[in-house]
Amino acid sequence: MKLGPLDGVKVADFSSVNRNKRSVVCDLRTEGGLEDAMEIALSADVVIENFRPGVMERYGLDYESLQEKRPDIVYCSITGFGTAGGAHLPGYDLLVQAVGGLMSVTGSLDAEPSKVGVALVDVVTGQNAVVGMLAALRALEPNRCRPASRSQPPFVTPIRSG
Repeated sequence: MKLGPLDGVKVADFSSVNRNKRSVVCDLRTEGGLEDAMEIALSADVVIENFRPGVMERYGLDYESLQEKRPDIVYCSITGFGTAGGAHLPGYDLLVQAVGGLMSVTGSLDAEPSKVGVALVDVVTGQNAVVGMLAALRALEPNRCRPASRSQPPFVTPIRSG
């Protein structure tokens, strides 16, 4: 499957969030795909993932596993509802807006709650993730050969459960 503009037509929305990106498909369910993903992860400065809790551990691509092989790895895990009670829920922007109460203060008083016009939760979550990753990279910079002291990897979630 190819993700991109239809029939070579540039779509502003797609282009605005995907310019200058390169894509690689790794089927983690295959030995080759998992090996490729591990090679990419261990050669990267930052690993970002947004799988449901437990998926990365199952494939040995979680923070603890990667950090054993690459002590200076910066790892960011983004979930919709954390790793406890609500972790089974998908982290769709619309769902997080509703559960988080944002929709209750949006729209007109005589109408049902409505979503914010843009995927605000996705945008703010991404911004918070970037701040955390940049801070982690900066902490490593003076002593790039030595891992920064940190008790756990950055973890970003719009709504924490449990």
